[in-house]
Amino acid sequence: MLIRKEFIIIIGTIILCKIYCRAGISIYKDLHNQEIGDGLCIKANGSISPIRKFICEKLNLMYSMRFLSPGTDAHYSIIVIDDEKCRHSMRIESTRDYNKDTAYIKPSGEEKKEKIAETFIEQKNQEMVETAETPTEEEKEKKTTYLEDYHQTLIEMFPSSTGSLSIDTSRNDSFIKFLQLEHVSKHKIHILACLFLLAEGVDIPLKVEGSKSSPMLVLKEIIVKFEEENKTEDLKESKPEIKKEGKERKLKEGKTGSRKDSKEGEEEIKIFSISMKDDLSSRKNENSKEKKKAVPQKRAAYVINFFIDNKTNLDIREGGKYTEPKTYEEFKTGKFLNNARWLIQYYIFNHLNSEDSIIELAKEVYFMLKKCIKQKKKEKSAEEVKYLESIIDKCFVKSSDANTIKTKHRINILTTIYKESPLLNVFPFTDDVSIPGYRAIPSYNRKEDSFNVGKVYSNCVEAGLLSLFCCLAYDPETREYTTEHMGNVSPDLKGFFDMYNKPLETDTYEMHREWSKVVADLENVNIRYLKENRNELASGIINMLYIIAEITGKYSEEEESLKELSTLLEEQDNKKQNELFKKVKLYTEKLILSLSKKYSSEENSELPNRGIEVNILKMSKCLDISKEMDIFGELVITYRYLNLEGGINLSHTSRHLQIRSFPSKVNILTEEKEEEIINNKDSIENESKKTLTDFLLIHFVYKVIDGKETTSNYYKENIDVSQENNYFYPIERLFLYNTFQKVEDRIKMIYYIRGCLLEHSLEETDPWSRFLSNMIGSLPLNDFNTVQDVFFNPIYRAGFYKGFCTKVNIPIPIIDRNIYSYTAGLYYEQYIYKIRLLNRHLEFLKAHLITRGNRGCFFAAVACQIHKDTNAQFLSLLTNGITSIDPLLEIEAFLNRIDRDLPEYEAVIKPNDIWLICLNMSFRSDKFNKITTIFFDKIVIDENFITIDGTKPEYTDEDIKNAMTKFDKTRFPQTVKKHVLNLVEKNFEYARKLSYLIKKYEIFLMGIEVSE
Repeated sequence: MLIRKEFIIIIGTIILCKIYCRAGISIYKDLHNQEIGDGLCIKANGSISPIRKFICEKLNLMYSMRFLSPGTDAHYSIIVIDDEKCRHSMRIESTRDYNKDTAYIKPSGEEKKEKIAETFIEQKNQEMVETAETPTEEEKEKKTTYLEDYHQTLIEMFPSSTGSLSIDTSRNDSFIKFLQLEHVSKHKIHILACLFLLAEGVDIPLKVEGSKSSPMLVLKEIIVKFEEENKTEDLKESKPEIKKEGKERKLKEGKTGSRKDSKEGEEEIKIFSISMKDDLSSRKNENSKEKKKAVPQKRAAYVINFFIDNKTNLDIREGGKYTEPKTYEEFKTGKFLNNARWLIQYYIFNHLNSEDSIIELAKEVYFMLKKCIKQKKKEKSAEEVKYLESIIDKCFVKSSDANTIKTKHRINILTTIYKESPLLNVFPFTDDVSIPGYRAIPSYNRKEDSFNVGKVYSNCVEAGLLSLFCCLAYDPETREYTTEHMGNVSPDLKGFFDMYNKPLETDTYEMHREWSKVVADLENVNIRYLKENRNELASGIINMLYIIAEITGKYSEEEESLKELSTLLEEQDNKKQNELFKKVKLYTEKLILSLSKKYSSEENSELPNRGIEVNILKMSKCLDISKEMDIFGELVITYRYLNLEGGINLSHTSRHLQIRSFPSKVNILTEEKEEEIINNKDSIENESKKTLTDFLLIHFVYKVIDGKETTSNYYKENIDVSQENNYFYPIERLFLYNTFQKVEDRIKMIYYIRGCLLEHSLEETDPWSRFLSNMIGSLPLNDFNTVQDVFFNPIYRAGFYKGFCTKVNIPIPIIDRNIYSYTAGLYYEQYIYKIRLLNRHLEFLKAHLITRGNRGCFFAAVACQIHKDTNAQFLSLLTNGITSIDPLLEIEAFLNRIDRDLPEYEAVIKPNDIWLICLNMSFRSDKFNKITTIFFDKIVIDENFITIDGTKPEYTDEDIKNAMTKFDKTRFPQTVKKHVLNLVEKNFEYARKLSYLIKKYEIFLMGIEVSE
């Protein structure tokens, strides 16, 4: 029961945070106008303004750093098992435990350090306790680096135990749990302010004291009292009062009167001394009479110690490796993403969810800075006073300057971009509200109302239904979700949209888990599931209709209509198929419209009627993956409002349901608005002093305006497969130009990025390998379509993924049976079109040459389908601009070295056959006429060759004549055919080789003639 309550609390917290982020823009103007003391306001482009975090969230930067960064070691595994004799027997066994993610620790020598968080969390905490002894030489060698500590701290601050970025976790020794403890929560603003200032390099006297089992968090007074000072001096400096709206707030002490002598003549006063233990001794488990043991907050202590340890770290100060940028060029490296300042700032504004709490934090920071300045003036440290004053300048601005044109530029950019779209009057998925994507979620038991985390599945059909019901439940007038217009829906459906009643920017794991309570393990026997425990819905339009009727409470009235469709579905008569398709279309349209929220146009209404259109495209009738008959195709629901149009497309296939939304055909940002945004951006760029927030805003504008234009400078800044030296492209920079939000995008980028680095072997310890490994770990690995898209390709087959697939086990025979030459050919053609680098092409070619594929000679099939222009470009590259065949000789040598006695290489193309393929490729353009004879000369006829009809070719005059006739009928250019026929007429050996080529290609392509 405790688990259930906690889970509900976490869900509520996440919903609140997401809603706040959507509402955040509207409060920014007011927030930056409120005074925090001494006539100062929060600076809009400063480090204590939430604008910085807001833009980083839009760029998905913290998600990338938590889940994808090379500094993270993601805990996952995947094994694929298959039975060659049974087509649908493939089984995927995968694990993904986000709670076991740790920082990646670089191996030392031949021994790898233990990659367990507990190891160095305890080590670092032990170093900080007052009783710690001087470390030995061996302990010094084991000391972790800044980046290792940074990434472990990031993981502790964003545990994200469900795969969605989150500060919440069930761990009772976590940083968030520590801040939520009853005796700590009253100090949380003060603690966060301390960490904020420590990250800025301020010498805040915060320390973890005591023993490892009983740690204490102590904050001492910043201003040190000297004995010779008047002992009766007014103590307001040590117990300050900050007035806010007529109320007084005092800094509270954990233990009052706690004083300790420091240096001779000085006296330190503790502001608070807090136990870092969750005192559970007074609590009892509901199912047990035993008291729980107190839990030392070791993870919380580790986080705090990190900021204390690094307050003077030069790597994160001005001029350091990970400093905040001073120019846009510095910004584009992305190195600031490894800065403790950025980490704590993002955390603070993820944790604080109200305007008042942000103002309270700002006041605390300002008060502490003033105290620090006063102390440093006493110590006559002019340089440190100057530095502290610069922090005040970075965070705050005079109230008289808070509403200047410069400040408004920044707010205006965000308000213009995130102004509500008119399309929201009809459709929920617009602008920054994304359509739900599928995830790996645990199975649900309806009777027990419980989840089995040991049995997970990929919920592509469930996610599609969620997208559909978001559209059906959307009330355009209130901009909220409701089921009132649907009638007597199931309690679970109503409860879901009561909980999630507003469109959220991103779907979460918790949302999908709650949604499974609506659609999983339903009693209706007509609803098909793929799992025996009635989880994982089967794809198919008829199955979808049954589910919709069931959860909306309409099954009893729709039962006869659905049975009629099911009966027609079972009919073998193809003549009735058109009747079935027509009835399914009409029934689906009627059902969807009956469940949609409607409103009528009135004289005083600002909302004219919206148009809703339902259609099903590309309908087909076939068996699904469980060998059950259904109808597959694309269900398209289109919403129209004024001149705008948007909708969703649910594409049902036998194995999968793909979801996509299509936006308005009209650009929401008009030319006038774009010009306004660009002008504001230009004004910021022209300012002499710019902050990280400014660079984020500038970058964000480039992304919004130019991000989709392939000719734009923004697009050209991204990693590019056509460029050399991609190995040195900063991975953090990659995060700035790619949000990696969608599963489909991450799948494509794995293949694309490996293609960008094909000339590099990428060992397991390589940063790129760790990044790509983490990309794989971020996917729903128990989903067949994901596995097929990521692993069933020639590049994986050839071992180019080996360095980052150490947690992946897929036997080569499974790869061979599931690589499709047509799909691979499309990828290959794109690669040829974009690449001009010979060394990368040779590696790519080798990978395809050793691939068996699902039919005949794989590479010959791929080469045949490549467009003639791309084909000419490819062969030109492989012949050094038609000047030399040296690259092809390298390929020939590579094929000669392959051990064909090994099962995985027994079907690899023979060296001689590569010359046949090149000769055939040369026929596509007459510019290769000058090297045609070279290819003819390299070919050696295999005298043991058996034709497609099972005979040996005799190469008689009649055979050769037939070959020449067949060649003359091909679609090759006339200039090429004339040249080749002229050669074979003069050279009988060339004639035999042309006949051999044509017969050989029939074998290559299993019946596909060379003319195709």
